[in-house]
Amino acid sequence: MKISLDGSFRVTTAEGIDQIMTLPGTLDEAGIGHPDRIDKPWHPDLQENSAKAEKVKAKAAAADHEAFARDSRIPSRLTRVVTYEGAVHFTSALPTLPTGGRLFLIAERARALTLQINGTKIPCRSGSLSTPYCFELTGLAKSGDEITLTTDNTYPALPYQDIVFSSAATDESQTNWNGIVGELYLEQTPDTFIDRVLVYPHRNHIDVTVRIDAKEACAQELTLRLTSPALSAPAQMQVSLSAGQNCVTFTDLALTR
Repeated sequence: MKISLDGSFRVTTAEGIDQIMTLPGTLDEAGIGHPDRIDKPWHPDLQENSAKAEKVKAKAAAADHEAFARDSRIPSRLTRVVTYEGAVHFTSALPTLPTGGRLFLIAERARALTLQINGTKIPCRSGSLSTPYCFELTGLAKSGDEITLTTDNTYPALPYQDIVFSSAATDESQTNWNGIVGELYLEQTPDTFIDRVLVYPHRNHIDVTVRIDAKEACAQELTLRLTSPALSAPAQMQVSLSAGQNCVTFTDLALTR
């Protein structure tokens, strides 16, 4: 069961920004941030346009926003209307939560992301700059609780320079946007579920790893059965599950020719 978290969030920053915007989305789309400047360190055109950069910087203090934006166009790329670097807090209330099973919050795409519920930090199960973030809320949240998602595109504890000079964040590619994009939702699962299936081919055979997530250890062995039209024969294995992540691997399964 999936419950969408799309909607309005309160956006706050240490600099005093306090607005309402919609997630999924970015600060650029909401018009939140500062005028795009050409003196940021990841702009490769800085050297070529140093004279223009100095002129713009000198005028910026006295110029209004419109004049600054007009005089700071960058010829080698599109110029963003606004940019923002730093920690941004997105706050909202949880909807009515389902009962039973386990509950996870999934954010498909974000920068460095953390989650708090009523001010308490929730451990991140998985996630990166290019893969979904996952937080388990089982037993930690109830309907109406305040959640705060904090996304930070200064990448604390990560190699900032390597990130902002790569295609993940350059202004010539994705830009160093801030926000949460893609799907944003809660997911209810059974207490024990198959988290993922990984297939590794080698010639006309495959190895298959099944990752099973169990809330509690199972008191008895279970039968894990694997079937597919691609297999020459079904495979099965007796497994004992402990609490947490369990990996079961089938090796050297023959494929149909």
